[in-house]
Amino acid sequence: MTSGSVVGYLLDTSVTSSIWDTGHAAHYATLARIVRELGAADILMISVITLGETEYGIASGKLDPARAAIIRSAAQSHRVVLPITKSISATYGQLRGALYDTYAVGRKQRKARPETLVDSVTSQTLGIQENDLWLYSTAITHNLVFVTRDAKTSRIADVATNVFPYYTVAPLVWPPDRGELPDTGTKSDVRN
Repeated sequence: MTSGSVVGYLLDTSVTSSIWDTGHAAHYATLARIVRELGAADILMISVITLGETEYGIASGKLDPARAAIIRSAAQSHRVVLPITKSISATYGQLRGALYDTYAVGRKQRKARPETLVDSVTSQTLGIQENDLWLYSTAITHNLVFVTRDAKTSRIADVATNVFPYYTVAPLVWPPDRGELPDTGTKSDVRN
């Protein structure tokens, strides 16, 4: 990955879930803001991680089969789906190491194995969720704006600018309760 201009947006599952699920409370508001502020569909990208999280949500939820089919169809028909690559894996490793160095205060000086960092205490200490770290690593590698409704990714954003100085793109964090982008001075079409 080299320095350059932003080429698009990587949508987090917290955003796509309201886009693909027509029964979601924030569906219409999210679609309106995307069309108005993010633009063309070919620059709206997702990761295979998002597809996996969506399938998990369908499998673990109690959705009626018709609604589940609509969500699955929308997810599977997304135009640009990015895979996890060797470059993304390298970004992930560097970013996770920096998060550990920054937020694992009081832990042993020796680096812990990755699987020991997923217990609830450590995950809470690091302030990350594993899939969010993979998604953010994808955004960094491809120089994409990471669009999320999950404010818990702020620690990743804080560390990312130190580890990857060329990645100067701030994430776009939507308020989690309404599915909208921060107010830009225009009224949004909210249907609750």
